[in-house]
Amino acid sequence: MAVIENIQFLNFAAVQPAKRPGTSLACCPIPEPEGPYTTAEITTAKQIEFPAETTTTMALPPPGRCALDVVDPVDVTEDDQRGYYFGAYPNSRLEYDRLPVSLRIIATLSMEFRTTQPDGVMFYFSDVMHRDHIGVTMKGGMIRFTFDSGTGTGELMTTKTYNDGHWHKLMIGRNMREGTMMVDDDELTPVESAGRARTINGRPPYSFGGLRESPVAGAVKNLNGVTNSFAGCIANIKVNNKDTGPAPVQNGTLPCSDFTYNGAYFYNDGGYIKLMDSFNVKKKMTMSVEIRPRSLNGVIFSVHGKGDFVILQLVEGELWFTADNGAGSFTAKYIPEMNNKLCDGAWHTIKAEKIRNVVILAVDDKESITEISAGRATSAHTNSPIYLGGKPDDITKGVRAKGDYKGCMRNLSINGKYQYLNTGIAFKDVSLDSCPVN
Repeated sequence: MAVIENIQFLNFAAVQPAKRPGTSLACCPIPEPEGPYTTAEITTAKQIEFPAETTTTMALPPPGRCALDVVDPVDVTEDDQRGYYFGAYPNSRLEYDRLPVSLRIIATLSMEFRTTQPDGVMFYFSDVMHRDHIGVTMKGGMIRFTFDSGTGTGELMTTKTYNDGHWHKLMIGRNMREGTMMVDDDELTPVESAGRARTINGRPPYSFGGLRESPVAGAVKNLNGVTNSFAGCIANIKVNNKDTGPAPVQNGTLPCSDFTYNGAYFYNDGGYIKLMDSFNVKKKMTMSVEIRPRSLNGVIFSVHGKGDFVILQLVEGELWFTADNGAGSFTAKYIPEMNNKLCDGAWHTIKAEKIRNVVILAVDDKESITEISAGRATSAHTNSPIYLGGKPDDITKGVRAKGDYKGCMRNLSINGKYQYLNTGIAFKDVSLDSCPVN
């Protein structure tokens, strides 16, 4: 929770950009009384939980220049591929109807994985009633392994988190009622399942990285409520050290590579993604997104109505979050020490929220910035598409960016719901599949 103090009303129309010689110039619940807020009512704001930054910051170039140049998208060759990326589409997964070795009595299952997201299904196999089962999930960055032969569940869970964007190796094992788990070099104390049953009588499919649509209550319970696909990479799947080979069913997966990140990439002359046909901001909207810019300017997120709008944009290296409920725009600004701090080659987590006549903006682990409108209007009526990374040329209201956004974007959530960027419609120079590392 970030405590916000010394809030002042600012007239941003009167603020002039600082002279810079040699340089060209997410959920935060607040009490819910009706009507516009006043300064006295804005006392605290909760930060949206998000994984810590995982990319090492490069040496910062001179002001006015970004650490990374704009390059063409990377084509992942077969030699470059390292497993599959899950989470680009709903219900993405690999399915096998059989594995090299049966999991019924004694077996080990191993895989490598990489993610920055906290939750997701890594493996699931069960009987029709979801009583006998083996399940592996990530929840809050920790790995959970459960198994049940029909008379009681055995469970192992790490205390460390592994959603740090690095590759890790997982190995689980069963020897009748005993279960074991090791992540990298950390081996957990074995556990035994309850009862006397020793055989897991499951039926295909063996699912990696996600589940089919609408899992039943039994599966939800076995997976501790985690049913979304694993938003990351899984590679080198083996059973008893035998490769599982190509999966007969590959649903919504993409090639994973050490030369690319997951996410959307905006390059060359810029472009944009139309994410949905109609979205109405109304009184409240929250969002969080990770960006890795290669430009000082550009629209990151926008939704416009006839007059009302909400827009998140880079303006000469500053980050502006602006809303207009119909009584004039109001803006929260993040102004870094150097105007190229946000395009330093690292991933940056942005959290933004509009609540009635208040906008709140936070960058990485910095303290939240809050701005309150002097007007009494509290609802932004948009009912229009959401645009990411840019917008159509005829949308100009509130736009202060002096160029197109270039760079990467990933892990977008709106009102607490994860958004699949790959399901949007891309216009101009946009790659929906991956972002280049270099």
